Amino acid sequence: LNKPGFVDTEKFYDRFLSSFSEDDFSVLNTPILVTATNLLTGEPIVFSEGELIRPILASAAFPGVFAPVKIGNSYFVDGGVLNNFPVDLVTGRCEKIIGSYVNPFEKRDYKDFKHSLSVLERAYQIRASRDSLAKFKNCTLVISPSGLKRFNIFNLKDLDTIYQLGYEATLRALEAWPDGFP
Repeated sequence: LNKPGFVDTEKFYDRFLSSFSEDDFSVLNTPILVTATNLLTGEPIVFSEGELIRPILASAAFPGVFAPVKIGNSYFVDGGVLNNFPVDLVTGRCEKIIGSYVNPFEKRDYKDFKHSLSVLERAYQIRASRDSLAKFKNCTLVISPSGLKRFNIFNLKDLDTIYQLGYEATLRALEAWPDGFP
């Protein structure tokens, strides 16, 4: 295992490229902020202009699982390493903020930890949840689908089920919004 990740993140580049008319933030109808962590300096970075796809890939490059993404002269990994719920980037800039939190933190039994990767995942989850939960107060609404505990974040075979849970939770939250969705 002498490589920086089990999955070569760069392999996803062409899939993303087919979804955009151009590899640039300027082609998006809605401006977005993409967070990543500079693996060399340990600093957070926010991408919002220029090249689009590699920042997106970097923002999801969970360390140890996905290889870091080279952008310019540096390498980037998941922005969640330093800021898993970056609501602070839009606080004060938006009238209403809807947060999506998909990292449920629930008590676990020791038998749930079947291998070292599950322990690593749990440690990451503990740190991320502490930081994230404190930021919920900055959101108008937080959508956090129930039932996600039974899924492992590294298992891609359940993506459709996970997507459906998120979709249904979003519909319920918006239906319950006072005076209808803004």
